[in-house]
Amino acid sequence: MTLLELKTNSRAALDEATAALFTDVDILGWINEAERDIAAKTGCLEAVVTTLKTTNGSRLVAFTGNLVNDVEYAGGSLVHITPSRMGRIPLRGITTPQYWFQWGSYIVIEPKPDAAYDLVVYVSQSPSTEMSTNAHVPEIPLEFQEAIVPYVTMMGKLKAKKYADAAAKYGEYIIILQSLINTYMRRIPAGLMDIRLPDATVVRQ
Repeated sequence: MTLLELKTNSRAALDEATAALFTDVDILGWINEAERDIAAKTGCLEAVVTTLKTTNGSRLVAFTGNLVNDVEYAGGSLVHITPSRMGRIPLRGITTPQYWFQWGSYIVIEPKPDAAYDLVVYVSQSPSTEMSTNAHVPEIPLEFQEAIVPYVTMMGKLKAKKYADAAAKYGEYIIILQSLINTYMRRIPAGLMDIRLPDATVVRQ
């Protein structure tokens, strides 16, 4: 969906085809705010970062993004590091990365690394640029772009001081986001109950 389409759809939702109460600058700003908010709340804009390394003697590895989803390190081949929490009991005799957790804009590695280990970090991030021309398209996946217009409508209702309508639109926006998260972002490992074997008593013709 292009920025022009988003602006047209937003004005239709606000029932104002031309700029009167809602200027073009307003609409453009709200659309870009919406994309950032959707990316932050859903984690739908993901990237794989392969340029990060641990530092000998330090647990902290700085990263850029909203949320760390997973971490691996190159120990000959990629080795998965287990997500954990602060305050694990130190592992005697082990110095390669075993556990990680996010602390603000840092990944904390345990136990304390004894070398520069190459990390592969899977992060959710914000859009890298703002849309400005009509041909621009959002960086968030197409499926998540449906939440942009409800966000813009909410902001328009706030500007018009229609607070009850704004609250209703915010509720609609959050419901859409939750549905998108459940549909596209939930990662539930398969359990034994999810594995179906053929019935041995069935004879195929």
